[in-house]
Amino acid sequence: ATQNPQFDQQTFYRGRFAHVSTATGLPGSAYACQGDSQAWSVAPDGTTVCATSNNAGAGLTASVSVQSPGQPVWQPALPANPPFGFPGSFALSADGGRLAMDGAVVGRSASTVALNTSFKPQGWLDAGTMIGVQLSAADPNKSDGMAYLRLSNPMHPVILGFRGEFVGAIN
Repeated sequence: ATQNPQFDQQTFYRGRFAHVSTATGLPGSAYACQGDSQAWSVAPDGTTVCATSNNAGAGLTASVSVQSPGQPVWQPALPANPPFGFPGSFALSADGGRLAMDGAVVGRSASTVALNTSFKPQGWLDAGTMIGVQLSAADPNKSDGMAYLRLSNPMHPVILGFRGEFVGAIN
């Protein structure tokens, strides 16, 4: 459970995630990030993508980390001059080894794959395929709809023909 899930066409929660009991409807364990970081997303095992930004002085600085629960696991290297306005869109792969964001996929091994900069990742369908929203090239404030993007062809998303939000994969 969380509150305030949308911010400028991006999913950003700025707070804590909590498990909610289906039996009682009451919140249980909460997941938070260390320091000034804010929770972006949380996996069923409690692994959390945390993000922070600072827009003071010399301009925008940002950092992203992967924590499990509340302990650092790894810190993805953000691309120089990232194509996103912070906060970006972040989606952690199922194995926790890659983080998709606006304009790139960064790996725990420090590998980076550049993505179509109009694609906003929302999740992973499998180890090589992300799903998200493709923004219009003519007007980046509008969406062309849901799309998937394969790492084997990272500049060419496939638009699915409908608008929506990715909630999660069904096993």
